[in-house]
Amino acid sequence: MNDIYGNDTIQYEITVSKANLNDPNFQMWYILDNGTIRKNSTFTQLIGYINYFIWNNFTNTFINITFYANDSRGWIGYMNVTVEKNLLIPTISIIKIGFYGVGGATTINFTVSLDGPGLDEFWYRIHNGTKWSDNFTFTAVVGQLNKEIDQNYWVKYLGNGTWEIEFFLTDSVSPVLTQTSIKTTFIKDTIAPHVLIDSPSNNGIVGDSPPSIVFNIVEGNLHQIWYSLYDGVFYGNFTYLDEIEDEMDEILNTYWEKVRNGTIIIQFWANDTGGNVNNTIFTLSLRKDIVNPQFDPSDPIDRLYEGFVYETTPPFYTLNIIEPHFNSNTYGCTYSTCNHCLKPPWQYFIP
Repeated sequence: MNDIYGNDTIQYEITVSKANLNDPNFQMWYILDNGTIRKNSTFTQLIGYINYFIWNNFTNTFINITFYANDSRGWIGYMNVTVEKNLLIPTISIIKIGFYGVGGATTINFTVSLDGPGLDEFWYRIHNGTKWSDNFTFTAVVGQLNKEIDQNYWVKYLGNGTWEIEFFLTDSVSPVLTQTSIKTTFIKDTIAPHVLIDSPSNNGIVGDSPPSIVFNIVEGNLHQIWYSLYDGVFYGNFTYLDEIEDEMDEILNTYWEKVRNGTIIIQFWANDTGGNVNNTIFTLSLRKDIVNPQFDPSDPIDRLYEGFVYETTPPFYTLNIIEPHFNSNTYGCTYSTCNHCLKPPWQYFIP
């Protein structure tokens, strides 16, 4: 009652009591009826198969099958049974395998969606580049199935690289099992990212504006990059989004404004979708300098006096410049009607 069958016709076995099979008027027949289609056929054997051409008139539906028998006295006996004919093959949908299809040293899990009538078994196998593995089998049920790839197989037979996995699903709606399968690939990656910074250079000097960081990261399955700011005070970790380009956005102005004048340590981390984090933390040391240079003019040989007239020999002076990151200085005078003032150009740069 209510058994599920597929495209193949079904076998029956009936018992007729008080029947004289040798009666020339003894007759047996059956009717298949789904409420829309009604077909009948006679038969002579108590064990046999429903006529395939009649069975083939029905698709996905419930079918009421009524068996009849009569004799020469006009007596009619009958019995009926309801079955389901379902031509839908089982289906597998892959929802997720690993994290972005990548696993690390520890095995990954997968989630598949199973559907179909009369599901029987679900299994998977993996090709390790040489041969297919044995089947890893589970009982199939309609809905989502979440399982892990066998840890022992993951460690023992799979190295770093891309591997093929095939999922299978069977149902039991006909005497011959209906099977479907689907293939995909996943990556095993146990190598941590390697982080390098192309610019700015280590021990470089920066000012009010935060530096632009240009990364050089050796990693085929990069997931995230994050960094920390430290100037004697730890300002926390800040993470870039998953989509990472070689040249990163500038470090957030909000936090750059908070760090103080002096040495700033920026440390960088990266991980991949296999869960590996760079073993060596890349450390970038920068000097933030937002203090203007200060200097006092002095002349131990000949003091400079405002308004003092110098002839052809220019005055000698020395400068005491208070600036740890000194680059160059500029001096000049204002040209006026004074014939003894220095003539243009007035500016000079002294390295």
